[in-house]
Amino acid sequence: MVRRLDPKKEEPQRDPRTDVRRGRRSRALEQAEKGERARTSQESRRERLEREELEALPSASSYQFEYVLR
Repeated sequence: MVRRLDPKKEEPQRDPRTDVRRGRRSRALEQAEKGERARTSQESRRERLEREELEALPSASSYQFEYVLR
């Protein structure tokens, strides 16, 4: 026998962390995405710093040019 909810009664309380119908995602999923975003921003920051360091160094051709001038 199927038990029907009385339409006058409210729906049973649901845990908002696991309630899919309200459009809320689980807290664990949100934390995982936040960690993923933090990791990618750190990686991009690290890549940018490495690129700036490489650009700050004189290029190989300028080394060769200096060597020729001496």
